[in-house]
Amino acid sequence: MYPVFLGDQLRPAVKVALSLTCVVLLAPLTATGQQYTLGQLRAKADSVLRSKLGAEAFAHVRYDSLSYYAFTTAAGQEKYATFSRQRTRGRFKEGEIRYTVLLPYPKCPDFSLIRGWTGVRFDRQLRVVREPNLAFIPAAYWTGEGCQLISASQALAIARQLPLKPGIKPLTATLAYDSQTKAFTWSVLNYLTALRDYENKPEGSLEEILIDAVTGTVKAQQIMWYGAVR
Repeated sequence: MYPVFLGDQLRPAVKVALSLTCVVLLAPLTATGQQYTLGQLRAKADSVLRSKLGAEAFAHVRYDSLSYYAFTTAAGQEKYATFSRQRTRGRFKEGEIRYTVLLPYPKCPDFSLIRGWTGVRFDRQLRVVREPNLAFIPAAYWTGEGCQLISASQALAIARQLPLKPGIKPLTATLAYDSQTKAFTWSVLNYLTALRDYENKPEGSLEEILIDAVTGTVKAQQIMWYGAVR
């Protein structure tokens, strides 16, 4: 009688077992997919934004906690999350690091602080798919020039020359910059009523006068509602 070598008989079963083991070991990696740390994303986004703003202006940038990313779970569901943990979850799909920008602008006394929000968006491979939008920064800031605008007191004087509705308190003037039209505009507000909504928050009607901050031309005069939308 010849000896029986069980190894030849067990080889198929061993192959199956090894295959199952590999599937089990690799499953977490497949389900998890590519993950990144917040530090990795911040470092790359910071580099992109710094190259656009310059080191001096970048010093006035702050990370925004509304930064977010999209990921796919092991079950194939797409979800969104903020960077509340140091490492992303699931299979990273895309993400955006957002920033609050507060730039001092001393050469423009009535617009001495340029405020805006921007972000850098990445795809799953951390390639930049959207550059930071800096359109809210006036061109004069980059050239180091003054803004050559009429003052708040001049805007108020122009508004007082108009036939205004009877107001309940002194006029106020606020300067704004439109990133699309590249224009500065004074908004003079004349409060007509002061009421309270169901949450006891202020609401009422007001008269708004929009004045071109360069020429002093009245662009609009309108009655508006402030407070919660009705």
